Amino acid sequence: MCGIAGILSQDPNGLPFAPEEILDAMLRLQEHRGPDDFGKVLLPYPESLHLSLGHRRLSVIDLSTSGHQPMTNSDKSFWITSNNEIYNYQAIRKELSSRYHFKSQSDTEVLLYAFQNWGIQALDRLRGMFAFGIWNVERKSMILARDRLGVKPLYYYHDSKNLIFASEVRSLLATGLIQRKIDPQGLFQYLSFGRLQAPHTMIEGIRELPPGHYCEWVNGKLEEKPYWELDKCRESGITPSIESAQKAIESAVQSRMVSDVPVGAFLSGGIDSSAVVALMTKSNPETQTLSVVFGEKEFDESKYARISANKSNSRHNEFQIQDMELRDSLPDFLNSMDQPTVDGVNVFMVSRQAKELGWKVALSGLGGDELFGGYDSFKLLPQLNKIASLPKCIRKIASCLLKSLLLIPQIQSDKYSKIKDLLDSDYKGTQAWYLFRSLFTDSDLKSLFHDSTLFYKESSLHYENTALIQDKIKGWDLFDQISYLEITQYMTPTLLKDADVMGMCNGLEIRVPFTDHLLVESILSFPEKFKMDGNTPKPLLVKAMGDDIPKEIISRKKMGFTLPFETWMKGSLREEVESVLMTPVAPLSEFLNEKGVQAVWHRFLEGKTSWSRPWAIYVLKKWANQHLL
Repeated sequence: MCGIAGILSQDPNGLPFAPEEILDAMLRLQEHRGPDDFGKVLLPYPESLHLSLGHRRLSVIDLSTSGHQPMTNSDKSFWITSNNEIYNYQAIRKELSSRYHFKSQSDTEVLLYAFQNWGIQALDRLRGMFAFGIWNVERKSMILARDRLGVKPLYYYHDSKNLIFASEVRSLLATGLIQRKIDPQGLFQYLSFGRLQAPHTMIEGIRELPPGHYCEWVNGKLEEKPYWELDKCRESGITPSIESAQKAIESAVQSRMVSDVPVGAFLSGGIDSSAVVALMTKSNPETQTLSVVFGEKEFDESKYARISANKSNSRHNEFQIQDMELRDSLPDFLNSMDQPTVDGVNVFMVSRQAKELGWKVALSGLGGDELFGGYDSFKLLPQLNKIASLPKCIRKIASCLLKSLLLIPQIQSDKYSKIKDLLDSDYKGTQAWYLFRSLFTDSDLKSLFHDSTLFYKESSLHYENTALIQDKIKGWDLFDQISYLEITQYMTPTLLKDADVMGMCNGLEIRVPFTDHLLVESILSFPEKFKMDGNTPKPLLVKAMGDDIPKEIISRKKMGFTLPFETWMKGSLREEVESVLMTPVAPLSEFLNEKGVQAVWHRFLEGKTSWSRPWAIYVLKKWANQHLL
């Protein structure tokens, strides 16, 4: 895994600095993504066209200098800078070996020649995670592409003279080409859900290439297109059965064992990570696992992680996180954050420990809940739909009653406020899911905006997009609708983004087998009956794994991998968080209503709202101070 950067300019003399200086600045900010190697190439062309490509390398496949990037083919007609793991590269290499002479054992060289041979259709053949830029010298075109589920990030900025791209937003900001101005829709997305949804970022003018998309620059014009979409109608070529699910899961895990360095695994003690570890140790009995221990027993899963590790005979490691350690680690965590996120601290802490163990690659069970139905949303959304389907007069009476109850301090909570919003609206399906996943109710969210007109404008844009999503999946089974939303609207923009940023800031590549596109297509094609069982959590996954997952893991109460913020923010972290929340930040003053911010903090201290609400604003302010001033 790596960090990439590129500058394509039709007016290099008009850049704020020399192209090489800009490229160096972009790469310096991504050193953490590639501590093993550094490369750059400057390619000037007639008619003032100039291309600069840069790369920071974390060596995982072909550790030799032959894997150095940017890389070119034999006649220098194609150039590539890439952040990728192509898990089926050996099969593609074999197919191409009669036509091309390979100089390395790297998967990047295979990717380069695959593009030379098949053009954009090469994307259809790739199994893996990737984000790259490929320059076609003859056509003078730049293609940027991103993997199907969005495991790896890619950001770009395009104006009349320039195209610049990188693995991180801050790298683009270092170019001096972009004003550090807030994107209002990005801010709305973040305050609503604690994450940024492609194509929006927090910076106006910087675009995130959506998952499953590519864009091509030719003669100053840029066109963005999808090459893959998550679709229920897609033919997986697999007959639904427990056996076929088992094979698809095994294939996804085994493909991600390809590496020239040892591969470890995060083990929480839940079903998903236990399944991944069980399959890993079958092919590599020396697999190391890592889990977190908390002093707060209600958050501690170490007992179950040990059970799972003993079952699979992995070489198990544990480390304990204390509140003071988190407080001392906050500056490093916040400095690692490319864009604000309400999540990610947990991944940062465990990735840092993995680095201390000498790991470069770790597998994660991320994605299992979205694919196999592990979240509360799979049970809650049908209930919310029933509430929304009640006659309007009944909903009105219920809303009035709940409004009266919400005056009682003990009743006030995010949950009941959202139910009242549901009763007052016509939310169903996708809209109800968004309400379930949102940080704030509409009224609370509105109170955070300094300008209510801006709030209504950005809210309207969001609901327009919601309607498009609902239209796409309206004919699907409800289980698959929820799965689609959890994958595309939560997993990709939140969990995968955090895994990439927080893993790579520690020089760690996190692989996620449950995001394998062949596995996702396969499981999504299964009838709903395979994935629903009132007595068993994630029944299809559990049945496919057979006896490999201990019964204690299956029967235990589900716990999310989170930290005890509720306790810590009212204790050792209170002074730090409170001081930030109570202090205005100049770059946000045009948008953020400080009275609304203070109200959120006071509601948290009174036990009326969850820790994630003030934490989200705390992170936003810290990020703005670091990147916008």
